[in-house]
Amino acid sequence: MRTASQPSSGLPNLQRRLAEYEDLRKNFVSIKLIHVKREFNQAADYLTSKTLVIGESWELDDPDEIVHLRLVSRIPEKIMKPSELPSAPATDAVRSDQVKLE
Repeated sequence: MRTASQPSSGLPNLQRRLAEYEDLRKNFVSIKLIHVKREFNQAADYLTSKTLVIGESWELDDPDEIVHLRLVSRIPEKIMKPSELPSAPATDAVRSDQVKLE
């Protein structure tokens, strides 16, 4: 689950998101909150802001948006794929330049 903190002007929306978080967290054994430095967060900010405006789940399928997000993202993309070795963990992280993106 991902949530975003906002300036005080977004307080009502933040309170609603906190209530949703409290309800959803009952479904998880553990939750980890991670601070992402602003200079690495432009792509995530865009996606979060768009989701908050739309107010529901949506798919990123606009080629121009995808190109833009790839250009502004300063965090290397991580793609998870199932491990092929039975003794290995369930997933392995690989860099996006190691796999073909479809």
